[in-house]
Amino acid sequence: MLAPYIRISQQDNWKPFAGRRYDERPSPTHNDFTEKAGYVPFEKKEKPVVVVDVNLATEEEWQQLKGIGPGYSKRIVNFREKLGGFATVELVGETFGLPDSVFQQIRPYLQPSPVFRKLNVNTAGTEELKSHPFISSLQATVLVNYHKQHGAFADFNALKKMGPPFKEEDWQRLEVYLVFD
Repeated sequence: MLAPYIRISQQDNWKPFAGRRYDERPSPTHNDFTEKAGYVPFEKKEKPVVVVDVNLATEEEWQQLKGIGPGYSKRIVNFREKLGGFATVELVGETFGLPDSVFQQIRPYLQPSPVFRKLNVNTAGTEELKSHPFISSLQATVLVNYHKQHGAFADFNALKKMGPPFKEEDWQRLEVYLVFD
C-alpha cells in the first residue's frame, strides 16, 4: 500500500554538513545558529559541596544534596522529628522509602550532632512513648504499667531489668533517646 509513495534513488545525493567537505567542518561550538542568535553554549555548573547537619537541616538544605528532592527531604525531616533527632548518621538511612543507593551517595556529606529531644521514661505517658518510632504500642503500655507498679526508674540499668517485650537491640537503639529525671 505504501509502495507508490516510496522512492529510492540510485544516486548518492547525500552531502555531509550541508555541502561542506569533511575537512571544512566547523568546530563543535560554532555553527550558523550560534552566529545569528548570539547563542552562548551551555556550561554545566557543578553544585557546590554542601555538608548537612542531620539534626539542624531544613527541608531546603536537604534538597541541596544530590538525589534528595522535596519528597525525600520531607520524609527525612518528619522521621527526625518523630525520633527527637538522629543519634547517628546511619539512622538517616532508615527513613521510610529512602533508597540505600541515595543514602550511600549523600552519606559523606552528612554531619552528626546531638539528639535534640529525649523522652523522660518516668513522666512520659503511653501516647508519648508509642509515638517514638523505636517503641511499639505494646512496649509503651508495658513500660508505663511497670513504672506504675514499681516506681521511677533510677537509670538505664533499672529500666533494662524490665525484660520482655524489649530485646537487647531495642535497648541499644533507645539508650540515647531516654532520660530519667
